[in-house]
Amino acid sequence: MSMTVLAVTEDPIGSANGVYRRQNELLGLPEEAKAPLGYDSVPGLWRIWNEWLSGPGARYGRPSAKAHERWTLQGWARSQGLVRFSDRLLIEDFLSSVRIGPADVCRAEQVTEDFLAWLRYRGERGRKLLTKFSDDAAIDVLREVMGDEVVRWTGTRRQVRQRGHQLQALLTYDEWSEEFGLAVPVDQRLLGQDVAIDGDQVHIDEFLPYLRLPSEPDMLRSGASIAITQGIKVRFSPEPAYVLRDEPAVEGTVQARGAASSKAYRVLVDGEHLAETTEVLRRAGHCGHSESAAKAGWYWFTDVMTCPDTSELRALGLGALASPRPTSMELSGGLRLSRGTYLVGFEPDLAVPEGVAITLDGVPIDVHGDASTALCNRSLVPGRHVVSTDGGDSVSFVTLTHVQERARGSELGWRLGTNLEPVRDLDQPVSTMTLSGAAIRGMTLRIPSVARLMGGRECLVVSAIGEIRQVWPATEGWLQEIALEPGAIDLSRALRDLLPDSAFFLFRNQRTGAIDAMALHRDVPASPGKVSSITRPDLASALFQKWRWLGDADTELRDEVLTKTLGRAHSPAAATRPATAAYQGLKVDLRADVTAGPVETNPYNDILNWLSEREGGTASLEQFRDAWAWSCARHGLPELELEERLALYRLERLGFLERDYARRRIGVARPALSALPSANGLLILTGARPTRLIQRLDDESDPDEVIAEAIMSIDIQPRTQLDAHGRPIAPTVLYVSFDPSQVAVVRAGMDRLGIAMQGVASEAILGHAPDARHALGSAMRYIGSPGRHFLRRKTGPEGVAGWSPAASDNSRGLYEYRLPYGSVFAYRTEWGGDLVKVDRQLGSWVDAGAQGHRKLLKYLLTHRKLYVPQGRSLPLPPLLDRALVLRTGLLPTATTLSPRGFGRSANYWVYENVDLTTATHVADLLAQTLDEITRKDYVP
Repeated sequence: MSMTVLAVTEDPIGSANGVYRRQNELLGLPEEAKAPLGYDSVPGLWRIWNEWLSGPGARYGRPSAKAHERWTLQGWARSQGLVRFSDRLLIEDFLSSVRIGPADVCRAEQVTEDFLAWLRYRGERGRKLLTKFSDDAAIDVLREVMGDEVVRWTGTRRQVRQRGHQLQALLTYDEWSEEFGLAVPVDQRLLGQDVAIDGDQVHIDEFLPYLRLPSEPDMLRSGASIAITQGIKVRFSPEPAYVLRDEPAVEGTVQARGAASSKAYRVLVDGEHLAETTEVLRRAGHCGHSESAAKAGWYWFTDVMTCPDTSELRALGLGALASPRPTSMELSGGLRLSRGTYLVGFEPDLAVPEGVAITLDGVPIDVHGDASTALCNRSLVPGRHVVSTDGGDSVSFVTLTHVQERARGSELGWRLGTNLEPVRDLDQPVSTMTLSGAAIRGMTLRIPSVARLMGGRECLVVSAIGEIRQVWPATEGWLQEIALEPGAIDLSRALRDLLPDSAFFLFRNQRTGAIDAMALHRDVPASPGKVSSITRPDLASALFQKWRWLGDADTELRDEVLTKTLGRAHSPAAATRPATAAYQGLKVDLRADVTAGPVETNPYNDILNWLSEREGGTASLEQFRDAWAWSCARHGLPELELEERLALYRLERLGFLERDYARRRIGVARPALSALPSANGLLILTGARPTRLIQRLDDESDPDEVIAEAIMSIDIQPRTQLDAHGRPIAPTVLYVSFDPSQVAVVRAGMDRLGIAMQGVASEAILGHAPDARHALGSAMRYIGSPGRHFLRRKTGPEGVAGWSPAASDNSRGLYEYRLPYGSVFAYRTEWGGDLVKVDRQLGSWVDAGAQGHRKLLKYLLTHRKLYVPQGRSLPLPPLLDRALVLRTGLLPTATTLSPRGFGRSANYWVYENVDLTTATHVADLLAQTLDEITRKDYVP
């Protein structure tokens, strides 16, 4: 039997079907085109073999030998010998690159044609296999084999005795360093294994989702094969085009294979097939153009949407772009709180095979082919729901309006001290300061002194020595840009240089002369800068009347100060002092990227609500990815699905969630109502935001009287930040103003709702941000290099850096070491000196400064704007970035600064509402010298 199979697998002698000549040659007989003696007994032997595999030998495999209507004798051997083990691996490569559905089992002929077309793009391997199927009879055998493989295929490579496991490696791409790599999904075959990766021993546990492997030379076109331990080999198959999806677990994109799916992808194409791929994608509905990749000869297509399955997509290896086909009735997507439980309005999608009739709670509903049916659009009432098929199958799920009555954050956060340390148990007592989003524990943050603005009143400040000055408090420019009118005055910001000597702040009614007064405490900090004011000695006598006090009265000090005002009013200096014009402030334009109110189609709001309602407020990165993808699709924004890592980053820097990097989980941050600096008394709500919290913040008739009284004393003004296409880029920002006389009432109500009311969090966070000048002194030292594969950061003349492989890590600079579990970064302080562990962001600034780029931060004093270079080469450290973002509650915007005259234009991120003191502090932390600019120097 083995000899008959060998004859059909070896090259034929004579004609293309010269099996008998080869069979005789193998037996030492003359090479004649006739069957050797006894060959007619071969069919009987194969039948016995099949019977044994169907009985006692079933554990070794399933019977697959078959006769052929044309080749009645040699057909049995042909069914076994035409496709070898290596060929079946190639078939598995094909099956993993396409969407295999139930219909494929019944159309083996079409799947075979797709496979043959796919082989034509697989270089020499494909050409060799194609030569075996040059006649109809060989294709008939292949069709039988393909039918068997489609039935067997589960998405996992086969294991063969004495050969071990063949694991399929996936292509990865790091957008930050623009480097390709390989990764193997960790499954039961790898868990608990100790594997060797380039000489390093790695133990694989449940917290390692992907095993990272170093890239191989020219692997995109030639593939790679790597033995990682005894019995386990990793194989990477080259393709003319690769489909990649976003994957937070690898901090980049990963090749889409098997059942892994997305709504939007990136496609990497070999330049030799660019024209053909462009046309195929165009016919599939993609309108974008290709862009050159970092790898020479390769090109990117971005934001490629899912599309119908076609043979030409499969042939090019783009079958993963097709929408997955359901094999049975299944629920997918939705915002799932726990197993089988969803939020009302966020129910899952229903997918059923084509032709299956279904009912929802006993009522028939229409389905269209293989397309999913969105149950969230069916206005389902809270409770249990059942979906059934005409075949008797059913699935059920439960919907809830809400879970939480008050806001609760997760246990994830940070311990702020000499070093930034992650925390997983914030409720445990600690002696140091902790941070969760914007919520700070272990430090008292005083709410700024605020006075309610009274229209038509003169604003006066009386000093301790009796000087009367008039000021004109105005709404901050950045608030005017987003159409916010808080109706209050931040006294620290309104008085600035006048505050240290001031005793009282007065509102004077010009018509009646009535005075409302607020005593100013000595411990109120003054904001930097000078305020425009004029002296008003003419009002000295007008102040001698009864004052209505705003807050605590101080009549003794009032009487003392008023006596001094009369003395100053009759002095010669007062009589001749010239009056100056009132300061009018800068004219501002409304921002086009911020709109009033919430936006209905906002996936960020969905995700924040979902995470806030979950038990413990946590979810895995995979759960976040699925929830984000579903929400984007729900709102008709599938192109945003590729931004899941960007969405995660935005939610983190805005203070809405925290990440547990080691365990690959996220948690909603502790809810906090934090004061904003230079914001006319406004506060911002960050952290957990469950459904009932939003409802209760708008309900003055809340059954809890403490909460109801607090709600009557606050005003909420929502804003939504948008991108250039009008799509939300963050959750709705909730700006909160309150009656200054009701601080205790508001604080008590917020406490009942689970919200910590606190002062300016951004300044407290900035005070604990890492310092590039001192980070290297306290960081861990490596005895030797962390890994053998590394990249070195190299900076160009304008401070823009890139990463490239280096032969040695002895030179001074920042290095990235590619390890199986991820990347680590280290900075070499001098040639052959200490190798210090750093994070990517802070290390980049240390390296930039060491290379002489020390004036990279720009500051526009007149507009209080800080400009930070754009690009991946100089990212701000996360804590510092969060501190700047929490000065407005808005993400920085992008702009280009062009020097007037000579010089190159550069792109920057613009942080608003940054005073000079803060900007200088930021520059110091980054080992930079702040570059103060004016409108005369640069054109924005």
